[in-house]
Amino acid sequence: TYSGFVNDETEEVLTRQPNFSCSATPQSNVGTYTITASGVRAENYTFQYVKGELSITPALLTVSTDTETRLYGDPNPDFTLHYSGFKNDETEDVLTEKPFIDFSSINSTSSAGGYEIGIDGGSATNYTFEYIRGILMIARAPLTITANDAVRNKGEDNPAFTLSYSGFKNSESESVLDALPSISCGADKDSPAGFYDIILAGGYDNNYDYQLAYGRLEVMLPSGMEGVSVSKVSVYPNPVKHDLYIQSDCPVEKVEIYNQSGLCVLADGVFTGKIDVSSLSAGVYYVRIYTNGVPGNRKIIVEK
Repeated sequence: TYSGFVNDETEEVLTRQPNFSCSATPQSNVGTYTITASGVRAENYTFQYVKGELSITPALLTVSTDTETRLYGDPNPDFTLHYSGFKNDETEDVLTEKPFIDFSSINSTSSAGGYEIGIDGGSATNYTFEYIRGILMIARAPLTITANDAVRNKGEDNPAFTLSYSGFKNSESESVLDALPSISCGADKDSPAGFYDIILAGGYDNNYDYQLAYGRLEVMLPSGMEGVSVSKVSVYPNPVKHDLYIQSDCPVEKVEIYNQSGLCVLADGVFTGKIDVSSLSAGVYYVRIYTNGVPGNRKIIVEK
């Protein structure tokens, strides 16, 4: 800029335009640098030069994280920082303090949902920082819920059906679930002997994705052994405290003992004439006896 022209003249009367010099280069740090003008010529003027200033301001450096996904209960993935905006082929090595990812509030117990991946810190002489935070999406973990197989005699009420689980995280149990699936079975007291599906439906939890597996209810004839005369099978003593003896004219292949909920609580795959029931709690049980590949059922009472 000029001050002092007369007769409405402008810089067009100059016989030589000014030269400028400044020590700043593209590699110069943020700061203020002197701009010097020189070399101006004109027929009717002498010149006085006033120095200017070049201010170099910090460049904008964008720091971002990716959007990540994991299952509920799993450890966090390895988060990575990405940079955009470095000058002069520089890298994060020029930073006085590198930014870091702050995910202290996100852990294996964090509920399913979306969480912002925090970025904090970061300082540099020549850069200011803009943070673009990604999202960690925590998906519901698969949880297999199985209806346990059960058994009862024809003419009896269905037992209280039970469930088993596979896939819990963080040492959790069914007590954390929002809503259990419903359990139903088409068998009633008058249903004939045979097998019936134990059906699971519905239910929901914020952190688990239910995978439902049906069970099976076996309705058995109540009077001794199918295919084998009752008189040919003896189960004694009844009530029993320790060893339960089973005698049959037909070879006994294996013995299984079920509680009143239909769960197998004891089994002997190589039967030798007796089975020790002393580990069972006092109560009523069903003894399923296999002869010639055919199962039969007897009720016993275990005493302590």
